[in-house]
Amino acid sequence: MIWVLLTIVNLILGKSYRVPSFDDFLQKYEKHYESTEEYMLRKRIYEENVKYIKNINNGENDEGIINWFSDTEVGSRKEKKVSEERVASYPPEWDWTLMEAVTEVKNERGCNSSYIFAAVGAVESLLYLQGKTNGTLYEMSEQVILDCDKKATCKGEDIAVPLDFMQSMGTVIEAFYPYEGNSYRCQFDLMPPDLLFNISGYRQIQPNNYTALYEAITINPVVVFMNIGSEDFFSYEAGVYGEDLCQASPLNHAMLAVGYSEGEFIKFKNSWGPNWGMEGYVLIEVNSANESKGGTCGILKYGLTPYL
Repeated sequence: MIWVLLTIVNLILGKSYRVPSFDDFLQKYEKHYESTEEYMLRKRIYEENVKYIKNINNGENDEGIINWFSDTEVGSRKEKKVSEERVASYPPEWDWTLMEAVTEVKNERGCNSSYIFAAVGAVESLLYLQGKTNGTLYEMSEQVILDCDKKATCKGEDIAVPLDFMQSMGTVIEAFYPYEGNSYRCQFDLMPPDLLFNISGYRQIQPNNYTALYEAITINPVVVFMNIGSEDFFSYEAGVYGEDLCQASPLNHAMLAVGYSEGEFIKFKNSWGPNWGMEGYVLIEVNSANESKGGTCGILKYGLTPYL
């Protein structure tokens, strides 16, 4: 068992990484410019951004420094607190699943633990996108939170509960702490320290603001608390789920916002298995008329995003 753990640690911590060339970056993110002048400008900005972040990293842990914004001037895309004004533009469409930055759809089964699954899903993507797992998208454990956090139950809790745990205690690869669908004796002390991953904290998305949610999603998938009081939601199969099918409160279910089509829908990953909805996903309608009231199904009322 020990050699298996050490092998995985070496895979996680020891894999080399080459920063993509500018042309590789353009191909990966399917970017196109209208003129040679803009191409040269964006190339210069890209190279300056790479140099800037590599200097911060001191040449270590370079994976994850490249993303969709890497050809944008650093000053125009710095993350700010939710209380500040909008910092950057966002593309009209976004989908982390197409970028293979989201793990497979999971199933919470009989335990009402969507708040854990959504939070863990956000952290799985965060660790991958920020280069903490050297290019491997690992599934992280929900069970360790259910077993080891006294605030975590199968009755549904605040989405901050699992994020607090992953900040203070960390999380571990799910293969070493698989999901059981109920709470049992905590096995956290048996986990090798080198297999634990912590977040530094999390921020709340500005409420009642579709733009703030769009922008947050382009940085990392977002944990969202919403309302699923209608029977229609349980039988959802496909299409855009409209505001006429749900209320903005109470907030009673958590999902992971992984993409959007501006003015049309937000794409969510649920935790009811791949046989529900669109292979485990649902599209929730965007309607500017309900923005100030919490959005469709309350999706604009309470969202959190983790950071390292």
